[in-house]
Amino acid sequence: MLRAFAITVFGLLALAVPSDTRAAITIAGYTDATNDRFTNSDSFIGESLDFSGVGMSMPTATDTRSYWATAISPNVVITANHFHAPNGSSVVFYANNDPSSTPITRTIVSGVKIGSNDLYLSVLNANLPSSIAFYDFAEELLTEGSTSSSSSIIGKNAFVVGRSPFNEAASSTDDRFAYNDQAVGRNIIDRYAASLGSLTNAGALLLIKDLEAAADFVPFEAQLATFDSGAPMFVEIDGRLVLVGTNHFVFPDVPQLGDTIGSGIAYTGNQAAAIRQFISVSAVPEPSSGTALLMLGLSVFVRRRNRG
Repeated sequence: MLRAFAITVFGLLALAVPSDTRAAITIAGYTDATNDRFTNSDSFIGESLDFSGVGMSMPTATDTRSYWATAISPNVVITANHFHAPNGSSVVFYANNDPSSTPITRTIVSGVKIGSNDLYLSVLNANLPSSIAFYDFAEELLTEGSTSSSSSIIGKNAFVVGRSPFNEAASSTDDRFAYNDQAVGRNIIDRYAASLGSLTNAGALLLIKDLEAAADFVPFEAQLATFDSGAPMFVEIDGRLVLVGTNHFVFPDVPQLGDTIGSGIAYTGNQAAAIRQFISVSAVPEPSSGTALLMLGLSVFVRRRNRG
């Protein structure tokens, strides 16, 4: 059941706080097997879905943080404007959930804030291979007061992605690095907020973290934490992941919301036209078969001339 919210929200906190690099998403009933992507378990709640397009950047000598980057085209990734990988960063993707498999690496060459909320798009130096998914994203226009009866997004049980609570110290043989540190929980999308108090361009989906006894509590109920900023949130449609936004903020325990805490997700739908335009102008054309054959023919011709 959709809950009522006060118009004003106090105490919004951006998720990127550089003082704590170990903060992780909170997931009710978390286990490595069910919620940690790179435990590579058949029990993983996303086992039947393709998370290969969820990438993270490599830390550097001057910046030990790892930033999120989710593919929405062969060469464009999306994340949070307030916490995004700088140009020149190397972004790592895995075609599966095995942390020991060979990753795919691309370099961010440019980027820009898109639309009026917290979304940020970056361009990669080359197209990703077909082994790495890129995701459709929500394009439905939402307004303040949208409900589950008027929207295909509100009321969905989403897949919430963040940094994993996986205990790296528990094993001397794990293959974990900052860029394969991913966990997945669930939460109901409660409402859309065009603005929240002083945040006039929130454009956000709100998710309350319910107690286990609450009617809207779901298995693996999730709440975001520091450094989850920019990670994707998905809904499942026809057996496929569809991106609905990226992690933006949390709101703490406040009386104005009935002593609830929760998470805010920068929503893609109201910015869909701008996102599509950016993807279009940033696309790297793939060589057509005719072009490839022509290049091959020229190569053979040049080799023959050089032998001459």
